[in-house]
Amino acid sequence: MSLHSRNGTNYTLNLLSGNDFVNNYKDLPKCFDLLCPAHQADVVRVWTLLEHGGIWLDSDSLVLNSLSSLFDICETKNGFFMTQNREVIFNGVFGSNKNTLLMNKWKEHILRTLDQHGENIHWTQIGNQFLTESYIKNKSLFDEYVVFDGPGTMYPVNWDQCVNSYLEKPYWTYRHLTRDFQPLIVLVNSVYKALGSHSKAQLLDSEYPLNYFINASLRSLLN
Repeated sequence: MSLHSRNGTNYTLNLLSGNDFVNNYKDLPKCFDLLCPAHQADVVRVWTLLEHGGIWLDSDSLVLNSLSSLFDICETKNGFFMTQNREVIFNGVFGSNKNTLLMNKWKEHILRTLDQHGENIHWTQIGNQFLTESYIKNKSLFDEYVVFDGPGTMYPVNWDQCVNSYLEKPYWTYRHLTRDFQPLIVLVNSVYKALGSHSKAQLLDSEYPLNYFINASLRSLLN
């Protein structure tokens, strides 16, 4: 992400810490401090893009080029989302203009859910579940958003198959993972955990399918 921002000439990368976020907002859910980090991140992404707009990337995303194609969508539409396994609207990578109706409804859902249940919520209850149910029951909220087919673009492998597909299969199988439109790929945290013992040199010298994408990302920086 940082390399492809080109020191802010392509986009400005903002890394949000818990303290930075808490100090900027007075209307957080009362139980925010009790939430697990993943659910705190669900709150952070909604509050931040609702106020400022932009593109949210989970830290386990691998950027392959400048992301200009995604920012262009946010210039002509309200933003974009993608599906996970063609069934779920994914909240780990998305873009939105500020103060859209969808983002306001999402914030209302989070406040209402956490007021009722506190920190005792399901894993996807204030993220993917809300988006998916809204897409089914109130699809007009997404009228000005582009919804990408994740398996056909930036999320080619479902989360539970990422380690196998990117790290355990032969190198040449990267061909099954490349798509015509793919400014980034979603890797999920399990891939990073599996690579935890690798040095930078070991990782770059490996012959995982993942290396194709790492090399493609590095090559695009030369253009």
